[in-house]
Amino acid sequence: MQWEYLNRLAEDHASDISGLAMYSTDIISDLASHPELTNLPRLSLDPPSTPHAILRQISLGADVFTLPFINATSDAGVALTFTFPPAESSSGLLPLGEDLSDEKYTTLVQPLSEGCKCYTCTSHHAAYIHHLLSAREMLGWTLLQIHNHFTVTRFFTSIRASLAEGTFQRDSVAFQTRYEVSIPAGTGERPRARGYHFKSEGGKESDRKKRNRKGWEKLGGDEEDATKVLEINGDLEKVRLEKDLTETPAVPDEVDGGAKELADHGLGEVTKDKE
Repeated sequence: MQWEYLNRLAEDHASDISGLAMYSTDIISDLASHPELTNLPRLSLDPPSTPHAILRQISLGADVFTLPFINATSDAGVALTFTFPPAESSSGLLPLGEDLSDEKYTTLVQPLSEGCKCYTCTSHHAAYIHHLLSAREMLGWTLLQIHNHFTVTRFFTSIRASLAEGTFQRDSVAFQTRYEVSIPAGTGERPRARGYHFKSEGGKESDRKKRNRKGWEKLGGDEEDATKVLEINGDLEKVRLEKDLTETPAVPDEVDGGAKELADHGLGEVTKDKE
């Protein structure tokens, strides 16, 4: 079905199309047999989860990307630290990012990434971001978002330069051999989650748990609280039963607030306006 759809686009609609949205970048190679479509820009709706995946999709022919991993990485308290092409180093594999929730950043008064010129790195240091994340201040995630967007923007700028110089394949191989495969998951808490209007998803009980721990806990715990609720409910049921078994007297007792007692206190007196 895919080849038939591409044939129809190439033969009947190529002049009316400004670009192609690809839900799978693996089919880009099929465009080679359709010269009318090969020069159109290609939007990848197959979101890459790492810079390695971005490089792979570029090598396949993707031009424009959606990158939700930037937001997810910032929410996880992770600062992206990769560069393209990678700096030469004699050490082992380099991490793609750093978990700012780690205690080692408590007193580190250095930028999030060495040589970074973003607002966050030129105005603040890692210890400050660590403090903000520990205090669950929204500014911490905001500053991380600024830094991570800057890092990815610089990444694409370097990729365009590498393509122009004809060194993209070599630089991509160097990047893959210098950096770890995945971005650190992050150990800190995420921003306060919104979206209670969304339907909960099924699956395992662990998958349905809230992302962050509660901001407060019950003093005695859930078990003690449940015991108190049962005791209170039992007492209420006992009182309710006693009232149900008590007969209502035919003549109300004056002690209980009959009409005579109300009249004696002037509460039942009716006043009329004098004409």
